[in-house]
Formats: sequence, structure tokens, C-alpha cells
Amino acid sequence: CTKLEALEGRQLLTAWGAQERLIGQDLVASQFPQLTGAGEAVVVIDSGVDYNHPSLGGGWGKRVVAGWDFGSNDSDPMSSSYAHGTGVAGMLAASPYDYGGQHFQGIVPGAKIIALRQTNTSQLAAALQWVVNNKAKYNIVSVNFTDFGGGNKTTATSIKASLATLASMNVYAAMPSGNGGVKSGVSAHESGSPRDVLWFRISRKESEPAAVRGKVDMARMMVMIDRGRYWHC
Repeated sequence: CTKLEALEGRQLLTAWGAQERLIGQDLVASQFPQLTGAGEAVVVIDSGVDYNHPSLGGGWGKRVVAGWDFGSNDSDPMSSSYAHGTGVAGMLAASPYDYGGQHFQGIVPGAKIIALRQTNTSQLAAALQWVVNNKAKYNIVSVNFTDFGGGNKTTATSIKASLATLASMNVYAAMPSGNGGVKSGVSAHESGSPRDVLWFRISRKESEPAAVRGKVDMARMMVMIDRGRYWHC
């Protein structure tokens, strides 16, 4: 009887970028190469997305398949001079590329991108309602949104209702936080090294064993929580 040893994770000839290593994205790509987001769509509600960028498809309809500009009220969600939305889209779903001797890619490089451009809380509320209405059409599984401010009780109620509806539809929603922590009165604690936390969602097959999975490495940690129809990472 011949003893077979488990195969090691696939290794790239080009080293992963520091940000990817920090959040454990290199571990996910090597240990779960089948989790690419193919057949699913992620929504970026932000300052718009440069859909002509080569890492985001290089043209409308290739990777960025749908969108709306809630500021101009038209169907062109091209990024303004503020590139925050394009950066978020890249972190989520950029195609693999190498630069400066390092390897980079989005968390789900096989997913389609939906870009919803907005500039204030009222437009954000409208964009979230758009996601609710179009979830089934595009097989939307997650939405990342930024609130540029200017809201009121009415918009807060609308956003809360949309987020509750999306949760009931198994659509994961997330937004950036912490940029203004000190200004908001939250004191910073020096831990000796910088730490970033990034949550995202990937689909889960019924055949995959139910469990909480995790891996801890030097200065980084990756956790996968079984949520039934998807992994919460």
C-alpha cells in the first residue's frame, strides 16, 4: 500500500502583494482556487467605476455589466475625478495582474461588477433600492457601499429597510469604516503593527462540509464561517 501525501497549495512564481498577504487573499486563492465568483455579481455603490480600466474588463459590458448614475440620473456610472469607487471595484473583482514584481487580483476575479454612482445619502438610499429590485436579474450576492453624507431620518429609514430586505435575500452588504475614528472621538490604541480587517462573501456548495474554517499565519489570519448558502470570510 502506497501512502499518498496531501498536495500543497499552489504557489505563484511572482510574490503576492503586501495587502493581499495581509488579509490572507493569497491563502484563499491557493487553497480554494474554484472560488472565483463566476456566475455571480457584486455591486459597488460609490463614486463610480472606470469600466474602461484593463483590470476591470477594458470596456463597458465586459466585467462591468450594469450600472446607473443617481447624481446625473443616467445609465453611465463612469467614475468621477474621485477614484474611490474604482479602487473598491478593483479590490473586489479585478482580473489578476502583476506589477512591480508582485501579484495582485480581486477577491472574486470571476464575478461581474455592477456600478452605481452616487454622491450623497439620498442617492445611496435610491441605489440600495435598485439592488433590491434587480437582485434576481443579475444574481447579486454582495454590495459594498459608501455614504458621502447629507442624510436625514427619511433616508435612514429607507436604507435600514433596504439592508434588512437584502439580508433576507442572502445578499451580503458592507461599507468602509474607521477613516474618521479619531475625529469621531474614538481614541487610537497602539498595538505595535498595523491591522486591516476585510469581510467578504463567497458562494458555498451543499456538498461542502459544514464547519468554521480558519488559518493563522505570521501577522495574518483567515476565517471562513458557514452561513448555509455562502461562506462569510
